[in-house]
Amino acid sequence: MLAAGFETTAGAMFWTTYLLSRDRRTQAAIREEILADPPSRSITDPGRRWPKLRRAVLEALRLYPSAPILFRTAQEPDRLLHVDVPKGAIIVIAPWIIQRHRLYWDQPDAFLPEHFAAAEAGGITEVWPMPWAYYHGTDCTLEQKLDGMKRFADDVIATQAARA
Repeated sequence: MLAAGFETTAGAMFWTTYLLSRDRRTQAAIREEILADPPSRSITDPGRRWPKLRRAVLEALRLYPSAPILFRTAQEPDRLLHVDVPKGAIIVIAPWIIQRHRLYWDQPDAFLPEHFAAAEAGGITEVWPMPWAYYHGTDCTLEQKLDGMKRFADDVIATQAARA
């Protein structure tokens, strides 16, 4: 468990740093934001203090998710996207693909932290890339995760129906 937590955090830091190194404009905006409200010994709620930095981290996680592919086993028969799923079936969820899908993102392969600004402007403060997007944030129960996966499937179905 320690290795998993360390590896995902290190990956998020690496990709954020790498992407910012290639985007001087965003890098400068974040630097100005932090200099305007410098860190103290006790940083409370850095996401609210530095929203540009938060958006850059979220965008890095969108492009390079800590869990690029997830596997789940159906514990009971179900139906997903109009497909019958038998008990014991292995379900593959690919945040790497979903988070780069043109159906959900403008310029899906580009590093654009402003992808998350629109949600914040609409009053949505708990925006997370997958696999956390539908999981009630990063800390949640298994039941909440499963509920999140169902809500994600419902969203996909609704989006497809709207486009039909």
